[in-house]
Amino acid sequence: MKNKKDRYLFTVASAITWMMMILVSIVVMPHVYVPDAMGVILRLSFPIGMCIVFFTNYYWLAPKFFHRRSTVYVILNLLLMFVTAAVTHYCMLKLYQHELPPRIDPLNTWNEHLLYILRNMVVLLLSAGVATLTYMSVRWSHLEMEKQKAELEWQHAEMKRQEAEMGRVEAELKMLQTQVSPHVMLNTLNNIYALIQFDKEKAQKAVISLSKVLGYILYTRKDNTINLMEDMELIQHFIDLMKIHLTDNVKVDVKIDIPTPCNIRVAPFIFVPLIENAFKYGISPTSASFINISVTADEQQITFCVSNSYDTGGIGHQSSHGVGTEQVSKRLQLLYPGKYQWEKGFNHNKDIYTSKIIIYDTHMRHH
Repeated sequence: MKNKKDRYLFTVASAITWMMMILVSIVVMPHVYVPDAMGVILRLSFPIGMCIVFFTNYYWLAPKFFHRRSTVYVILNLLLMFVTAAVTHYCMLKLYQHELPPRIDPLNTWNEHLLYILRNMVVLLLSAGVATLTYMSVRWSHLEMEKQKAELEWQHAEMKRQEAEMGRVEAELKMLQTQVSPHVMLNTLNNIYALIQFDKEKAQKAVISLSKVLGYILYTRKDNTINLMEDMELIQHFIDLMKIHLTDNVKVDVKIDIPTPCNIRVAPFIFVPLIENAFKYGISPTSASFINISVTADEQQITFCVSNSYDTGGIGHQSSHGVGTEQVSKRLQLLYPGKYQWEKGFNHNKDIYTSKIIIYDTHMRHH
């Protein structure tokens, strides 16, 4: 017995079998009882026969033949029960002869002998049935335990895999964040350095915006999400930094429509590289240019869209090699798997490039 449930089932089945044997012994008891050793031995022949049928079925016939060779199982059981019934009937005859007066003959014909053997086989059939049912119950219990064990092992392996995947994701996210921020800061410092030479007041305002951006970078670097309102403030400061070197022929339009108060969360720095691309590739030093940025959000989704004018002489460069585009794609895949849509490309005339991201998860967990 491998566990408590198996032992319990086997104990119950054995108890039922022994109760049946006791009842049978009482039924077949002769009217006159002589308490000697021979009488006890003969009287126990049928209970012993029931035990033989029970344990033979439980340990051999049912495990080996019941499922795969049912015909053999039936034939062997019939032979076992017939032989056992015949032997026990013979013992019962000896018991009658031993305990009844000699003048009394309990059985007179072969038909009567056969009838008593068949009666004994019916009782033995019950014993075989109890043994087979017990075996089936124990086997089903083993299968359920093995199934549960396999499920637990699979769940454990899946948890390990998910933990490893989360570790990989977090490591990659940290790497991507460290790649985005220094690149942005390097370009901004170069712009401020150039601005100091001809407009110190504007340079001072740029330094303030830069300190705000740095503050967001320092305090949100460890978090996978921030409040959308905070992210919009970051974007506004970043746009202010990008505008410090613009001329009057560049028009920048920013529209933000989000709830107030705002409980929507978003991955930090997810939109900044795309805005930087627009400023890098959407500005012409000689002709009129524009950059349009819009952000709308509700409880169902966040929609970010940036479009900019584009010099047709450089078609394809922004979409395939824009700064941070690959990082944005990886972060979207890691943070919003199956919960975002990104449309990007040129218009029909190839002079306007648009990048639009729709995020369908507005309640990201804050880590």
